[in-house]
This record gives sequence, structure tokens and C-alpha cells, in this order.
Amino acid sequence: MESQDARARPDGLDFRAEVPARGQWRTTVQVRPGVDQEHADGVFPMGTEPGDFGPARRLRAWRESAPRITEIEDPELHRTLRRSLEDLGALRIFDPAHPEDTAVAAGAPWFMALFGWDSLLSSYMALSLDQNLALGTLQTLARSQGRRIDPATEEGPGRILHETRFGLDFPLARGGGSVYYGTADATPLFVIVLGELSRWGIAPRGRRVPAPSRRPGAGVGREARRPRR
Repeated sequence: MESQDARARPDGLDFRAEVPARGQWRTTVQVRPGVDQEHADGVFPMGTEPGDFGPARRLRAWRESAPRITEIEDPELHRTLRRSLEDLGALRIFDPAHPEDTAVAAGAPWFMALFGWDSLLSSYMALSLDQNLALGTLQTLARSQGRRIDPATEEGPGRILHETRFGLDFPLARGGGSVYYGTADATPLFVIVLGELSRWGIAPRGRRVPAPSRRPGAGVGREARRPRR
């Protein structure tokens, strides 16, 4: 924990400030978790506003680009639509290695991660709102498409993942794994969303879904014929 002009105590921080009449005083307290004296880097530099950084800017851009609801007689329906837009915007996730792609997480707070079926279905149902959600979800899933047979993760050639997790409570974490492929519906749903996206005329111009992902079921038949364990 750190803050400018603060004195640390075992149970908190002390500040000494002189605030004139009608004046203002403000400070910033930054808390960074650490293990064995190694602390994580701060997300927001000291003295800056959280609203000036990527997540807040992306949320503002989402609100500004979303369809505007002007005349609805039913106030409950109006609130539901506005809440749905806010929730969908909050479920967007971004890979720092591929900031151009926006994918949809499965749910908050416990499932803020990429799930094959959930992410594909949510982006599919939101095609009329923002086709880039489906495009980014497809691109992101394609990068983790199965390429080999692995009984531990149920990976198979052409298979689309079921879920990604990074917590230590994930069963595959002990083996260093973070992706699980055990699903029967994500792979065909991937093909459906890819086909539907092309009907919207979004099949990317200047950006390509990686070639193996154009036929994600290519190895599923061979996988299905393996003897069951």
C-alpha cells in the first residue's frame, strides 16, 4: 500500500492536510498485492484518473456507439434494454497481445473468461447490435483451436475450446494447463457463427480468421472414433 505524503502504520495510513475554507484536498491510495516481497505492477499510475485509461475509455466508446433508445412507452422495457447494453459492454474482454479483437466472457464475476459455447452464443445473439463482438470471439477462439490429441484436456484436432481458466482451483492448473476442450457444441456453433457473420458481410476485409478455423470439425470425426476411456 502506498500513497503520497502518507505515514504508514501497521493498521493504516495517516495523512496531515490543511484545507482552507471552501478548499479541497485529495489523495490517491494504491494497493498492490505481493508474494515473497515481489509486488504486482500498478494498473493506474499514481496521480492519474482511472477514467483516463483503457478500460474506462473502451466503456465510454461502447456507450457512445450503442443504439440509442429514445421512445419506449413501457419504462420497465426501457430499463431492461439499457441494462442489457451495459451488461454486454461489461462482459467484453481484451487480449493485450491482440487488442484489435474484442471477445465476450461467459459471465461476471466468476466466469470473466473465454468459454466456447457461452462466448459464441452471446456474440451470435448480439449480431444485430455489434458484429465485431462475433468477429473478435471467432478470432480469439481460433488462436486456441485444438491441434493434437490430449486425453487430459480432451483437446482434439479442430476442436474449439470449452473454457479457459487461470486460477489455481482449475483442475488442469497442476499440470500447467489453462484450456479445457471437453464440449460437444462449441465446435459446430463456431461454424454457425462464422457462417452467419459472413451473411452480414463482415467476413473480414484485411483480417482473416486463421485458415485451420475455417473447418474446425476437420479432426472431430477421428477424435470421436477413439476408444472411450
